[in-house]
Amino acid sequence: RCSSFVLRMTLNVADRPPSWVMAGRVGAFEVRVRDGRWLTHLALHLELRRFASDEVIWRMAFDAEEPATVGDHASAARGLSALLGRALGQAHKSLATAALEEPAAAKP
Repeated sequence: RCSSFVLRMTLNVADRPPSWVMAGRVGAFEVRVRDGRWLTHLALHLELRRFASDEVIWRMAFDAEEPATVGDHASAARGLSALLGRALGQAHKSLATAALEEPAAAKP
């Protein structure tokens, strides 16, 4: 069921295009065993484009590998989660800098 609030919001923004579109791809989200050690590996590529012109206004790549503290699946999941947290933190800082550099006229 759709509440009247959600319906009103959907109708209100349905005919307005977004200002920006974020896209990305995951290059690696994996656990590997190398020399008897479990390693977590995350690689992401993100970009922010201005919707109207398709101009890329921000781009970031993240590729990191960390050893799992214990060689088991739970430790590997925690390691991947930590890597994702690092990637999102890096993206947040980088996007904040890009937003400050964006011309005022282009901001919604």
